[in-house]
Amino acid sequence: MDKKLSLKIKVNGNPVTNAGLDKDDYVLVGDVTFTERKNGSKEFTLNVSGMDGEENDHVYWYGTCPN
Repeated sequence: MDKKLSLKIKVNGNPVTNAGLDKDDYVLVGDVTFTERKNGSKEFTLNVSGMDGEENDHVYWYGTCPN
């Protein structure tokens, strides 16, 4: 593979993390969840992870916990 891909994550314009692997065999995952309930409560979660396929190892760059 010639060009490696990466994720540059910003929340409301503010940098949060950069994720990427300098490998030929990898997975990048960016997962965002927004929840708003009838009672007015709101929740936001953001997780950035992946897998190094060459080492068969999971990697984590950023994660939030639900409120």
